[in-house]
Amino acid sequence: MNTLYQKTYFNRRNFILSEIAALDISAEETFILLYIDYCNEFNINFDLEQTAKQCKMTAMHLDQLLNSLMNRGYVEIKMQNRQVIYCLDGVFRVKENLEVLSTNEYTNLFELYESEFARPLTSLESQRLSEWMATYDLQLIEYALREAVVYEKRSFDYIDVILINWKEKQLTAKDYEEGKR
Repeated sequence: MNTLYQKTYFNRRNFILSEIAALDISAEETFILLYIDYCNEFNINFDLEQTAKQCKMTAMHLDQLLNSLMNRGYVEIKMQNRQVIYCLDGVFRVKENLEVLSTNEYTNLFELYESEFARPLTSLESQRLSEWMATYDLQLIEYALREAVVYEKRSFDYIDVILINWKEKQLTAKDYEEGKR
C-alpha cells in the first residue's frame, strides 16, 4: 500500500518547501532535495559532477550537503536495476503523524472529485487540486465542488473561479455552512 507521500496527487516539492523549518535544513539543502525529487519524478540521472556544475558549486561542497542530508536520514542511496537512486522517503517521515495528517481527508477529497467527474483525474487536475489544498480549507474545496455540481458545471476552471471568489470575499467554511455567501 502506498503511503500518502507516494500518491500521485501528493505534491512532494510543496511539502518540502512548507516543512523547511521542521526539517531544519538550509536553503542549499532544500534546493538539493527539490532537485533530487525533480530528477526522480522525470527519471533524470542525478549526476554529482553535472549537478555541481549546474548549481555553480564544487562537487566537494555538493557531496558535503548530500552527506549532511544522509546523516539526518533524509536521503538514502539505493541501487536499482544497476542504477543509483536517491531516495527521499526519510524527508516525508519527519512528521510522525504524516499518515494521520489528513490522509483520509486528502484521499476522500480526490475520491470525491473522481466520483463527481465520473472518471480518474488527469495529472494536471490532480496537481491543481493539490495546489488548492495548499491554499484553501479542505472543506471549502469540497463545498466548491458541490456548488459546481448543483449548477452542472463540472470543470476545474469553474471550481477555481468559485474558490477565488470566496477567497476575495474572505468566506470561510463556517460562513458557507451558515448560508453567508
